[in-house]
Amino acid sequence: MDSLADYYEKEANLAQTIKHAVTYPLIMVVMMILVILILITQVMPVFYQVFQQLGTEMTGFSRILLLTGQFLNRHFTVFACVLAVMALFVIFLTKFSKGQKLARALLYRFAKTRELSDEISAYRFSSGMALTLSSGLTPEECLLKTLNLTEEGPFRRRLDRCCHLVSEGSPLCQALLDEGIFTDVYARMAVIGSRTGVLDEVMHTIAGQYESDIDERFCSMIAKVEPALVIILSLIVGAILLSVMLPLMGMMSSLS
Repeated sequence: MDSLADYYEKEANLAQTIKHAVTYPLIMVVMMILVILILITQVMPVFYQVFQQLGTEMTGFSRILLLTGQFLNRHFTVFACVLAVMALFVIFLTKFSKGQKLARALLYRFAKTRELSDEISAYRFSSGMALTLSSGLTPEECLLKTLNLTEEGPFRRRLDRCCHLVSEGSPLCQALLDEGIFTDVYARMAVIGSRTGVLDEVMHTIAGQYESDIDERFCSMIAKVEPALVIILSLIVGAILLSVMLPLMGMMSSLS
């Protein structure tokens, strides 16, 4: 029961870490979109009226933004429906099993998210192996039970092949090494633990190391995404304002 409590506590911590890592950038992106929409739909028409009073028209980038804002204002219902569909799609990707499977498949195409996904799967695998091995189960039983803790994907298919190798008589740690379940260092740790009879303790240590690595990855990701989103928002807002302010200031200076 202590082992189960420790396992579920770690799973809860992992889920909370992933939630925090995804929520903040998502909020930033939504706020960025709202700011841009307000600028092109509400602020740009005000500048357009000022240009008309001065007897001129917007040109170039500012005119494109103005026409985009007017289009969105005229077709607000259609635009709202598109946003609603996008919101429902995000909910589908995050709340439903089929959507989560689709999201994992999409994210697995990118190198960084693929590495992170493999680390999370390896963490869950090593944590489950530590729990089952400490319960006195055989390696075959441990693999079969831990397999159910792993989400569908390439990592699970590698675990399936490990189960097949172990069922044919291959040593557990050798099968894990052959299929690339662990990195070289962790694979060697598992081999040593198997030879010394403390594989469950070694798996627990590996799970702790993976947990630390995952936390560091998420912290690093947030540290990079936060300033990047702020810079992008600042550049977009600055470009929008400069596209109307510079011509306006030129006209004002010519009039004076």
